[in-house]
Amino acid sequence: MTSLRTNNDWTILGDLFIRNVQLYQGLSLPIRESGCLFASCPYGGPIAIALAMQDGGQTGKSAATIWKVIICSSNGKHQFGCIQASAIVNMFWSKCQKLIIINCDARVLLYSSLGKKLHIFDMGKETQELGMIEAKCFSYAKDTGLAVLNSAHHIYAINSINNRALWRVHDSERQLVS
Repeated sequence: MTSLRTNNDWTILGDLFIRNVQLYQGLSLPIRESGCLFASCPYGGPIAIALAMQDGGQTGKSAATIWKVIICSSNGKHQFGCIQASAIVNMFWSKCQKLIIINCDARVLLYSSLGKKLHIFDMGKETQELGMIEAKCFSYAKDTGLAVLNSAHHIYAINSINNRALWRVHDSERQLVS
């Protein structure tokens, strides 16, 4: 078991020295402990904060179906856009700074970094009918892809959010990976 020691400038984890760097001070981002989702761009760029809303626009701790998504600069000083979406499960940013919002029925909403709606697509009829368990975003050299696991434990994926071709990962291929 490695020990964890800290001082003001460094965190020491075994033989590894990690520098503590504070990028911004005094941020006033609207982040709450519950009813809040957060996504940041890889390699810097804008951030997205989704806040669960109750009827009438009031914020609440219960599982709300309407979400207010705020897109702003990484230091929170400049707001680029505000989106309203329903039943958000997860949010991701692509490598090309597109906001990916996934609803509970596996509907995917794609927005620009300024909050302009670009595309709406789904992750398969089976996933919409049976429900989604999990969604993950993955990036590689040139693009960003998306994979979902539905209630039948089938995985559906797209290799590129820009050129969407939905395919199912067959069970025999999944056994080779595990």
